[in-house]
Amino acid sequence: MNAAERISTILAGGIPDDRIGMNDALWSSTVERFHREGLPEDESPRDHFGVNDFCLIDVNYSLMLPEKILEEGEDYRIYINHNGVTCKCHRLDRG
Repeated sequence: MNAAERISTILAGGIPDDRIGMNDALWSSTVERFHREGLPEDESPRDHFGVNDFCLIDVNYSLMLPEKILEEGEDYRIYINHNGVTCKCHRLDRG
């Protein structure tokens, strides 16, 4: 079963013959690490792990308020997000 057949089957309420449809969004630092750890440079993680290609529709359900930075440190940022929520975001090395 190919990716199109698999997703069509799922959307029609059926069960694919081989496995579920999968999709994943990888950080660029994760892809770089995969290549450092042995994934050939000419092979994508999507192909290697058999991830299906399908379109995701991203909808913004926020209140769309302007973001406001309250404090910015070397390893964090405190800000009010698009929903009016005060957040603290830590800057981590994801490598």
